Amino acid sequence: IGVYDIVTAQRDVSLIEHLAESETCRDFSEEVLVSSMNKKWFAITAEGKRRIHVYNAERMEYHGPLPCSWESLAPITALAFDEDGQHLGACTADDLFCLFNVQERKPSPWTTNHGSNVSRRLEKVSGLAHRLSFCRTQHALLAMIGTPK
Repeated sequence: IGVYDIVTAQRDVSLIEHLAESETCRDFSEEVLVSSMNKKWFAITAEGKRRIHVYNAERMEYHGPLPCSWESLAPITALAFDEDGQHLGACTADDLFCLFNVQERKPSPWTTNHGSNVSRRLEKVSGLAHRLSFCRTQHALLAMIGTPK
């Protein structure tokens, strides 16, 4: 994985070198990579889709990992930023949904208070969540979670 500047056709791998140095991060072929619509952030899963690393795209620097102690050790199956880039949502293979505050690098208060309700509903749906998207309305931030069926 490299970061490419399309205007100059330059490739920068130094930004993610710390991931490649880890013994558990040699193969990125199955990892999930997303960027925020506000062009400030991008995130990649690593270590067998069990960790999320966030980067500041504006400054081209590593922002840090999101906590892995968020109740799941299952692989992450879907990632998405909300429209303003303040939150990153993640779904896992064991039907967990977590919403992270990107700037603070921690689960949002919503996750602490309501995340298990979404997870209980995901358990009843056929297949793993493999698509995730957000839509902000006048009154809510909606998370759309797609499964095969």
